[in-house]
Amino acid sequence: MAMVEADIITPSTDPSVMLVNEEAPGRYIPEVFYRRINEYGANVQENAKPAFPVDYLLVTLTHGFRTEGDVMFSASKEGLAFPVENREVMGVAQEIKDVARQLGVTGRAAETRGLFAISDFHLLTYIYGLGVLSEVSYPGLFGVWRLICD
Repeated sequence: MAMVEADIITPSTDPSVMLVNEEAPGRYIPEVFYRRINEYGANVQENAKPAFPVDYLLVTLTHGFRTEGDVMFSASKEGLAFPVENREVMGVAQEIKDVARQLGVTGRAAETRGLFAISDFHLLTYIYGLGVLSEVSYPGLFGVWRLICD
């Protein structure tokens, strides 16, 4: 992304190749290199001008799930599970009554569930999607949630 934004590389008509732009007045193009295994099995560094394989721009990302320690959204550990979004086909929909149930407000009685009630990712995204809070309120809501996690 940074190389595209800096106008160093551009896509070519061949989807397997990226082009390195030519230097012009007012546009500096640094030397771009890439490494490959040559026909003799040696690892060699080559100049990318005028073009290089697009495979060098592919990035492998890991899943990002914790393997140890506490989870960040702990409401499900406490037996509180807000419905997951986009499950209407399965008969599960997010509704405002689910927010009340999650927070422990039912009818005229209210039980204290503590701050763990809002430590549910799906609840936070639902409240954000409702648009009932001002933009100033969201950092406060997520700030309370951060207190739970720390």
